[in-house]
Amino acid sequence: MAIQSTMERDKKCTTLAQLHMEAGQISNVERDQLKYSLHLHQERSLILACFSNHLGTVYCTSGTGTVGGWILDWGLAKLMTGRFSFTDINNNKYFHEVAPDKHFLYNQVTGHFLSCPGMPGEMVTPGEVMRGENHTVFKCGRTTGSTKGELNTIDSSVQMRYDFDDGSYEVVEGRALLVVSPSAHYLPCRIAIPFGSHGDSGSLVFDHQGRVLGLYIGRQTEDYEYNAPSIDGIYFISPIHPTLDAIRDATAKDPALQGQDIKVDFVWGPI
Repeated sequence: MAIQSTMERDKKCTTLAQLHMEAGQISNVERDQLKYSLHLHQERSLILACFSNHLGTVYCTSGTGTVGGWILDWGLAKLMTGRFSFTDINNNKYFHEVAPDKHFLYNQVTGHFLSCPGMPGEMVTPGEVMRGENHTVFKCGRTTGSTKGELNTIDSSVQMRYDFDDGSYEVVEGRALLVVSPSAHYLPCRIAIPFGSHGDSGSLVFDHQGRVLGLYIGRQTEDYEYNAPSIDGIYFISPIHPTLDAIRDATAKDPALQGQDIKVDFVWGPI
């Protein structure tokens, strides 16, 4: 749709420019500006038409089930080298360096300006109860973008249903961290903003100090009627420490890596 709409816009720009030029209604400066704009649109159309959304190949996944009672839902992919820069991805940038540019909620949520204690060195462990006044968490997902919610400290037991392509499904029961987002009635704009939705799975979730809390793995069904009028949704987070431990254990089983010291760390770079 994006490619089609861009091409249609280019066609309209061309037609409009030709009509104005034939009628003698534009100056040479305006004509040059139109030509330049058309050139930019054509370049963008070419980029969109040639763009490949192939990121790489799947290396391993968590599958379905629980580890230590926690529901895990992660996957590792071998990225195509053409989709990222080794220089950029290994530049040792930490969250406090990239967040102000990548997440407009960073300063608002954390209260820090170009500084952040503990990312990624300090991560919130599953057993750590956040008893501070600020339970705000935030993430940046593919579908809903930059959103924030509130971590609920209830020790939860949830059931998650996984639907497969052949029509079968599996229900997994286990623990997950809960995040709620306020209903529209409690927001100044009176518009409910969901914390996450389909397509956001795998997004890193950070606490109010900028520490990694876990991975976004899903939400209560959108048609669910909540008895609590103050919230618009319940969302599930898989804690980061069990996730990283499981990734390390799964990677260590690779025959090509046997006997090696496997480490899992965060790196930042454009994809």
